[in-house]
Amino acid sequence: MSGFFNAFLHETSWERRHTKTDMHHVSTLGILFHALEQVIGKHAKQNTKWWREHNQSLRTHQEISLRHLYIAACAKNIRANISGLQQLLTDRELLRYGQLNYELGQLMNEAYPLLDCNTWTTNQHTLLSLYNDIDEEDNAIWANRRIQEWLDWIPACCRTKESQNHLERHTSLMSPPSRTPEITSWSGWVASPFSHTTLLDFSDDGIIDLLRHYQSNQTRTHHEELRSIGGKEQVLRTLKDAASSAPTRFLGLLPRLRSELDEHEFSDYALDGIADHLHHTIGRYSSNKEWAPIEQPEPTALAEALLQAIDRQPGYWRGKRETGEALLACSGAHLAPEYTKTTIFHLYGMLTSDEPRIQDSDNNGSGLISSAINSDRGRAAEAAINLLNRLLEEEASIPDLLFQLLKHFAKDENPAIGAILLRFLPYTIYKSLEQGWELFRTIMSHNNPDIWPYTEQCLYHHYHSRYTDVAPWLNQLKQNGMEHGGETWGRISALCALCGHINLEQFLTELISINSNTAIKGAIAVFSHNINDRKCHMECQLGLQRLLSRESVSKPDLDRSGSRYFCGSLFWASKPKQAANT
Repeated sequence: MSGFFNAFLHETSWERRHTKTDMHHVSTLGILFHALEQVIGKHAKQNTKWWREHNQSLRTHQEISLRHLYIAACAKNIRANISGLQQLLTDRELLRYGQLNYELGQLMNEAYPLLDCNTWTTNQHTLLSLYNDIDEEDNAIWANRRIQEWLDWIPACCRTKESQNHLERHTSLMSPPSRTPEITSWSGWVASPFSHTTLLDFSDDGIIDLLRHYQSNQTRTHHEELRSIGGKEQVLRTLKDAASSAPTRFLGLLPRLRSELDEHEFSDYALDGIADHLHHTIGRYSSNKEWAPIEQPEPTALAEALLQAIDRQPGYWRGKRETGEALLACSGAHLAPEYTKTTIFHLYGMLTSDEPRIQDSDNNGSGLISSAINSDRGRAAEAAINLLNRLLEEEASIPDLLFQLLKHFAKDENPAIGAILLRFLPYTIYKSLEQGWELFRTIMSHNNPDIWPYTEQCLYHHYHSRYTDVAPWLNQLKQNGMEHGGETWGRISALCALCGHINLEQFLTELISINSNTAIKGAIAVFSHNINDRKCHMECQLGLQRLLSRESVSKPDLDRSGSRYFCGSLFWASKPKQAANT
């Protein structure tokens, strides 16, 4: 058993030598050991008095990191430290358990010509008998490999006959030693075995054959030199990129991907890539300079062809994540009426999807919007409201089935679905007042307090000209939703006061009596944002004076709340801009 301690070895240069990662952690201990290694190496190179007095304590210390510092320092001046190296290379415990095989091997290779013959013999005898206590056959193979690696560092002219025989015997059975550091951990970016441009260079038959290779048990290699090369998971992503670059070609390949490959993930990712192309061309995705498709079909024609592909196998595509993504992409295209109906039909199929589950919807962490856009029903709901808004923008007739579908989504018990609808509902209300507010009422009928913060855009875009529609919701928010929607109530109510819908003095009195810090922060954000507007300068000044003069005011909290909105465009007291269909 080893008597060594290993508390700090991973803080030394040993760590970088024996790991392969894209980034290395930097710690204060690591900086300290780096400095120690540099200064001790300098002392060893100059053979200073300090080095002569302290090198033995480093060489014999049971902490491996200090042994490592000694070995690294000796490499700077081998000749002056030959006596210490002789003892180091005959230390059986260090050779077997020290974890410094590579560092000692390098040093041994350079120092051997300077060592005496007795040290050669003792060192090699120690190495050959290093694992004599191992009997199991499997372990014996490993032990002989380790001995082979040690002996390979010794210059051929310095090896004993026994050492040379061992090397020759086991080199014929095993691969030659690599004389490289043993990698103890790997991390970093795992690349695909090939790029999407390489995949596109294949014929259609070649693509099918290549993808077939990565089915089932074809996974990442564990060969040390290829651990950063991925397998099926990375190939699927490459397939998606290829389909995004050449969507028409892969639309034609979809039937073969479904019928000739055992695993349907390949057709799923191809469909996802085609949808990705539509997202880019229609403008849902921001411009990406690296995205350079080799095909640029007309978006509407591509969307209609994509819907036809889904329509050929409705049973398979029903309720799938990739289907929701494809329908969302198609909803932004200028579809003919029959394809609009096809889109609606398949969106009804998405109602059966299990995602998002209520327990996965997080309003305190990533948020309800994040839960929605990362779920099947959430993407489908977004597609439905997007389709409605596009038809309203084009002043086209609205199929009754589409509005009924949106009511189904609005009734969803998961607040994430309501949140994603509320994100796009301001434009719906602007273009179709009755339908928009009906959807709003349906979403809010669940009385879920988590949903209130997501109502703010709807209330903001219509408080100025439709205060009678907004006022009841502000009252309901004040009664039931202040815990989550206090800032929303404070901001919208303050805007209503500045434009004269409610009495400012009464609002301030009510706000202070409610004693909600979040509501007060919301109101302060509005007053501070509009104080330079000559039309409401006095009102904003009065509001800030009243709210900031309270004894219970928390200045740090208010500083943060004010700065968050000061440069935005959300809280102007003047008439809000028209809600955009985005």
